[in-house]
This record gives sequence, C-alpha cells and structure tokens, in this order.
Amino acid sequence: MAPLDDDSEEFKYIKSYLNVSGGATHELKKVFRIEREGEGERFETYISPLEHPIRRLLWHGSPVANYGRIISEGLQIGPNEVTVSDYNFGKGIYLFEMSSQATSYCDYEASEGEALLLLCEAALGYPLKKVTKASESAGNDTETDSTCCQGRNAFKRFTEGSKKHENLKGIKIPDTDFGPKPTKVQEALLDYNMFICRIVYSVIAPFLLLRSTIGIGLFYVAYRYNVLYVTEADVDTRGLIYPQALKQLLSGVYLAETCLVGMLIVSKAARPAFLMAGLLALTILCHISLAKVLNPLLYSIPP
Repeated sequence: MAPLDDDSEEFKYIKSYLNVSGGATHELKKVFRIEREGEGERFETYISPLEHPIRRLLWHGSPVANYGRIISEGLQIGPNEVTVSDYNFGKGIYLFEMSSQATSYCDYEASEGEALLLLCEAALGYPLKKVTKASESAGNDTETDSTCCQGRNAFKRFTEGSKKHENLKGIKIPDTDFGPKPTKVQEALLDYNMFICRIVYSVIAPFLLLRSTIGIGLFYVAYRYNVLYVTEADVDTRGLIYPQALKQLLSGVYLAETCLVGMLIVSKAARPAFLMAGLLALTILCHISLAKVLNPLLYSIPP
C-alpha cells in the first residue's frame, strides 16, 4: 500500500473521476495504491487468453469495518457481511461507473461521514451480459463472467488509461471532460450503469485440478489393467493381485474426491463441498466395512 502524490496526474484524474461521477457531495482526502501479493499475476493469467478483454476502472463501496478483510483477503463473492437481499441482480462483486452509487453502500453515517471507496481495475470478461431489470437469476448465465445492468445515463466517451498513468495501460477509463449522458435504453430502471463481476479464480485451483485429474487417471488404470485382468483371467487363485488392484483403485477415488472437495471450497461452493465431503466420508466407511468382511475370506482361499 502506497499513497499517491497529490500533484501526480494519476491523483488528479482520480479526483476528477470522483467529482464528475459523484457531484459536490464528496471531498477527496487521500488516495492509496493497493496491490495484494500475487493478485497481479492471477489477473494477468485470466486476461491473457482473452482476445478482446473488457477492462474498466470501476468503483466499489463497503462500510469501513469491512476493509480489514477486503485488504487481507481481497474482494469476495458472497462475504458473510452481505445478506441475500443485497443481491438484486444475482451474486457477484458489485461495481459502479458512478462513485455516488458506490458511496451508498458505505454506511458512512456510522463512521461520522467518512467513507472508503475502492477504485478497481476490473476484468469483466467477454461477452458481457446486459440486462435492464433486477433479477436474482441474472448471475446464473454460465456463458458470461459479468453482467451489465444498464442505466438511463452512462459515460459515452472513454480514453486509454496509459494517458493518465502507465499502470493503467490497457484499461478503458471515462473521459472526465465529458460527464454521463442519456443512454436511451428502454425499460432501464437504474439511473446509472452497474456491473456484477462473477469471476472466481485462485492460484490453488489449477494445482487441485491437476491432482484430481491424476486421481481419476489412477482410477481408470487400476480398473482397466488390474481389476479386469484379475476377474477375466484364470490366474492368481490366491487373489494377491486383487487387493493390490483394489488399493490402487481406492487411492484414485480418495485423491479425486479430496481434490474435488478442495476445488469446491476454493470456489466458495459450500453446499457441493459439504456433500462431496460427506461422499468421501461414506467411501472411507464402506472401505473399512468391506475390509473387515473380505480380509478373512481372502486368506481362506487355498493357493
């Protein structure tokens, strides 16, 4: 975290963006640049495969009490302090073109009129789903990463971010010499555009996916080349190959199930993770029960 020089072009632009999108009700005191460890690399990993990534500079508001978690853990989809009633357009990270929209989420009265706003570099994905009405199912479209809730007014003119600061290169930023203009979008209920970003990414996910793939691979190999061999061929009447094949089979099952639980936890899918953990526990119990029954029978087979 580092404060911006009040005389820098970047500070001046942010101040003008705040004022033109929020009116005279806001007074900018200080700007800090925040970049969490590893976040830049994860961000680049996401946008690098995209042919035409939509990158915007958007506002996010939250009460002052939440910023300890936000700075340490980053913005999250569905944090504990957000109630279900707050998701009028489905679950996601709510971002705004207008600072006045973000300020309404800050609960500044509880902090004696002081508020903290995040100005985020947001990768909205492509294509961008556009809606005009509130809908809790708006975020269920699996073919898009973000939703744009179109408003009656929006910025029309944008410029390349590198003109203001090298760190903003590639970002589409509003030209603050021109304020929001009517959009003429029919049936728009909001005054201004709002964006709901649903992208969930963790550097742990590719590792877990690899481990899960290995587990499923072990499962297949154990079944195809060991279990079938033992059951279809008249060999090894002692049955020593069978327990070895079963161990390989179960190793694949355990590895795959454990990694799937980890992936679901990382993606904040609590219910599927709970069900998967239950399935893993059931697999272990079945394994223990079968072992107690089959082991005595196995060693009673004559050589």
